[in-house]
Amino acid sequence: MKRTTMWICAAVLAAAAPDAPEWVLLSTRNGGLEAPNGGRQQTASTVFDVDGGGVNDFVIAERTQAPAVVWYQRHAAGWRRHALEPEKLAVEAGAGFGDVDGDGDLDFLAGGDYSSNELWWWENPRPSGDVAKPWTRRAIKAS
Repeated sequence: MKRTTMWICAAVLAAAAPDAPEWVLLSTRNGGLEAPNGGRQQTASTVFDVDGGGVNDFVIAERTQAPAVVWYQRHAAGWRRHALEPEKLAVEAGAGFGDVDGDGDLDFLAGGDYSSNELWWWENPRPSGDVAKPWTRRAIKAS
């Protein structure tokens, strides 16, 4: 009896399982995404809802060319690229996000590469500012 119940439960769970997600490869190589910049050292990335639109976006940092930090905004037709840090900046591997200034939106954080001892955060201009324009970079540590 226990074995029959177990098989019935397994069959019900298998039938109720959601379909596997359908993945689509998007790449700068195949034209699915606009390149962050002309460099080849994308050294940091993170995924979060940058604009509060209810869907995850992603942010990429690149240390050899400007713009150093770009945000890919998810929208109905795909992805739109915005420069958050228009200058060249040696951002290294690793990045994060959090509400640094306590205003209810998510800010971006990153540190410098081996040649730097700096940590920065970029202030998300939401809710009153334009998130598609460059963000203000602030130093956390510079010594």
